[in-house]
Amino acid sequence: MAYGRLNIHTNIGIGPQAVLSDVYKEIEKLPKVSGSGAGQVYLAPDLARAFDAAEKAAEKSNDSFVTVERLLLGLALTKDSEAGSILRKGNVTPQNLNAAIESLRKGRTADSATAENAYDALKKYARDLTQAAREGKRLQEEVRVAGTKGRPARWLRLRVRPLGERGPDRRLTVWSLSDVTRERERQENVFQELQHAVDYLDHAPAGFFSVDAKGDVVYLNATLANWLDQDLAQVGSGGLKLADLVAGDGAAVTSSHPPPTAG
Repeated sequence: MAYGRLNIHTNIGIGPQAVLSDVYKEIEKLPKVSGSGAGQVYLAPDLARAFDAAEKAAEKSNDSFVTVERLLLGLALTKDSEAGSILRKGNVTPQNLNAAIESLRKGRTADSATAENAYDALKKYARDLTQAAREGKRLQEEVRVAGTKGRPARWLRLRVRPLGERGPDRRLTVWSLSDVTRERERQENVFQELQHAVDYLDHAPAGFFSVDAKGDVVYLNATLANWLDQDLAQVGSGGLKLADLVAGDGAAVTSSHPPPTAG
């Protein structure tokens, strides 16, 4: 996953398929657990050492988060593990892997849990916008640019459009770049407030539910689900009906009085 997502294999100069093939073979050798003990998950010593190595590598690089490529580096550093052996067999060493990571990051640090998503984002969006410009189309993209040397990350909006709708102007392209960090921050604040409202409704000291015209429960707050011992995973999938919540003739009475329609 780290290979395809971050294009590290391109920087190292190897193909990931051979490594992935060996990984799948090792996974098949692992013991399978079923029955009452299947829910207990334990961290293998090799994996614990890999996590520790990844965390130390992240700290050394002034990262605030341990990202996917640092976890891969941690696996490569655990030389006596099966994962480390597979990576060495595929010519993935801590040295060339670290060099590939630095080439990919270009001095940027990981200041969010999804920082690796932004490393190649500008390159991807540049291809999309360039294609739109060639085809005389309008397109805009927003990309998060990680901060460097203590500076916060920023959001940039890139736009491209033809200068005119017809004639020579259609062959000319207008590019624009604007900083929309504050706009994104306002959107994030609104989203957080909405999340707080939804959380309050979900855990209010009263039960709430909503049913569609077919009698399927489309919303059930956590309070009512707890009172009635209902599984929230069934809500919205058609697995929970009004009759499951309202006893006796109550469901029929409720269904016979649909809500008024506008008009």
